[in-house]
Amino acid sequence: MEWFGLAALILGTYISIGNWVYFFRGQSAIPLIGAALLAIGLQSFPITRPYLLLSLLDFGFLALVIALPRLAWDAWETSRFRLLKRFEARTADADYSLRLYKGFVFVIQADFHPQVPQVYPIMLQFGLHGRWHMHEDDIVLENYANDRRTVLHRQVSGFHAAETADPNDTRDATRLHGITFTRVD
Repeated sequence: MEWFGLAALILGTYISIGNWVYFFRGQSAIPLIGAALLAIGLQSFPITRPYLLLSLLDFGFLALVIALPRLAWDAWETSRFRLLKRFEARTADADYSLRLYKGFVFVIQADFHPQVPQVYPIMLQFGLHGRWHMHEDDIVLENYANDRRTVLHRQVSGFHAAETADPNDTRDATRLHGITFTRVD
């Protein structure tokens, strides 16, 4: 069993040092694995047990602990408990889903279904999020995808999307202009 503790100590130390090197290079760290292996390795030997808390100094673990409140808030902000309205749209190329949440947050998801096999890279799915508010009977979507602004005008058939802050590239697959969303309950 000592060989397992030694292997965990060596591998955990290697990953922890690598996480700090990645941090200074501006790259992503590996959360939990380095700290867990280092803790197992330090716990395996009586002489290293007093240093068990050093395993918490792994940058991957620290980054996760620091990011956890934000990750939890993001998950709560777009949870089904906060969902106010849901809209869907279907075009020849894609299915769209728009969700409006309490706190004036929205999420748009699109799933593309190409008609013919493509030989070049194509987009199959995208998701965008931003802020929304009501303006009279219209729903205004703002601050998404390079500061776009889309107004969903209420019509008899649903809500018709009109982009008012449209980027120059008219071939952009994330455009919502001209799509009619219907409410789903």
